[in-house]
Amino acid sequence: MILRILGSLLVVAALSVLGEVGAASLRERTATLRRLQSALEILQTEISFLKTPLPEALRRVGQLTGGAVAEFFIAAGRRIQDSGLPAERGWREALEEFSASTSLTAEDSEVLRGLGKTLGISDRLDQSRHLDLARERLAALEAQAREDEARNSRIYRYLGILSGLALVLLLL
Repeated sequence: MILRILGSLLVVAALSVLGEVGAASLRERTATLRRLQSALEILQTEISFLKTPLPEALRRVGQLTGGAVAEFFIAAGRRIQDSGLPAERGWREALEEFSASTSLTAEDSEVLRGLGKTLGISDRLDQSRHLDLARERLAALEAQAREDEARNSRIYRYLGILSGLALVLLLL
């Protein structure tokens, strides 16, 4: 009897953790979108006002931000400078790795992919406009992500607990 109770508690706990992981993914997406906006603002300053070359500007942004966003910018700058890749290709390759390691959606990644197509091929003013546009789009996606998080994180948690309880009832 004690083993059944212990097993039941473990099943409910395991599925509850899965629900919490789903909720954490929603929180992480929101935070990543916020960090990306800040990073793009720093990049805009580096390019527009400090006139820093793109690879160096990307690395500086990485040094001033944190987490996966920092790694993304550093990797993009390194790929462009060290391998001599065109800016778009270096950005795209770094973005593919970044997107795979975060909970960004395809729509989020598409905003960054579109920005990468314009980096390094136009004057500072035009790049500044593209960075503004990307930040605005990311801000809209962040607002949507916040709504999704508020609406769905509780659902993920409850679904984890309730599915654990349902599984226990089916097994007993």
